[in-house]
Amino acid sequence: MIYVAINKNKAVIAVTSITDSQSNTYTQIGTAQETGSMSNREILRYYAKNITGGANTVTLNISGTGQAIGFQAREYSGLDTTAPLDKSVQAGGGFGTAVSSGNTATTTQADEVLIGVGGGSAVNTWTPGTSYTKLTTTVVTSQFDVVIEERRVAATGTYPGDFTLGSGGLWAASVDTFKVASAATTTSTSSSISTSSTSSSISTSSTSSSTSTSSTSSSTSVST
Repeated sequence: MIYVAINKNKAVIAVTSITDSQSNTYTQIGTAQETGSMSNREILRYYAKNITGGANTVTLNISGTGQAIGFQAREYSGLDTTAPLDKSVQAGGGFGTAVSSGNTATTTQADEVLIGVGGGSAVNTWTPGTSYTKLTTTVVTSQFDVVIEERRVAATGTYPGDFTLGSGGLWAASVDTFKVASAATTTSTSSSISTSSTSSSISTSSTSSSTSTSSTSSSTSVST
């Protein structure tokens, strides 16, 4: 599976499509928006399931002018290939240091991977939530950032995607849960999340990230 997280201006920039060099198909999960009179950013998430692996370039196709956009793409193995996405929730905050997507609905199966995403209108320090590991932060031309955290759980439940900001600011956050395939096995990669209570494992490739200042009908790409 490939997971893409995007931080963009919510009024000026539009994502027209996501493509990659392996011809995988991307589906949008949802959008988390900042709130308040000064808000202007939103976080979008997409995923591609049952992917063709290997060297790959993910391209974000956009329309709009005069605003920067940032995104990350991560590749996962060991997830359900038919219907990996289980639960999602998202939220936005007007100002503060406590960031939370709110709780998901109860997850369908015990063994799932949670992917939390945070972003805002200014560069900040993002501390991951309890039991999460912060993976990478993409800082876009000293203007804003997009952050991904991960957690693997071993019991059904309701789960938030949460962070703590180093200083108060506008924010948007989300969490998406993905089902691990039964008795999944994976090859070794640069980062992984696993639990000792199960025999399966899940891996992620090295994170690739990109920043771009958009122009009308342009595109920007990263390689996974």
